[in-house]
Amino acid sequence: TVGYKNVEQSLDGPIDHPLLAVDSSSRINSTILQEKQKARMLETLFETLSAPAAYIAPSAMLSSFAYGRQTSLVVDVGHTGSRVTPVVDGYLLHSGTCTSARGGMWLGDVQRGVLEGCWKTNNGSNSVVNKWN
Repeated sequence: TVGYKNVEQSLDGPIDHPLLAVDSSSRINSTILQEKQKARMLETLFETLSAPAAYIAPSAMLSSFAYGRQTSLVVDVGHTGSRVTPVVDGYLLHSGTCTSARGGMWLGDVQRGVLEGCWKTNNGSNSVVNKWN
């Protein structure tokens, strides 16, 4: 987040081009608090920075566009969780969005457990079994 004073000091005058903000929230349905935060962000962009236009885009949509695809399945693996979001013709399908609490931290624990030999195998075979399920 860029502070108010830092933004104002770095600008010589009003902004003459549209601004794009990224919404990286992991909630499928917007809450009242999120809507208020978005409204306040847009208010700041328009009134303080004099932006002529602004758009708040979901991060999954921007990830899809970054790879030149309007239709894709975006898999976002973070430290504490994962999210899979379908994007069809540039629109997010909220009904198809899936989230999981297993992210990079869990995957690191699994890898460490396998390397240290803390994970069990099925009947002497080489397949790894998750001891937490």
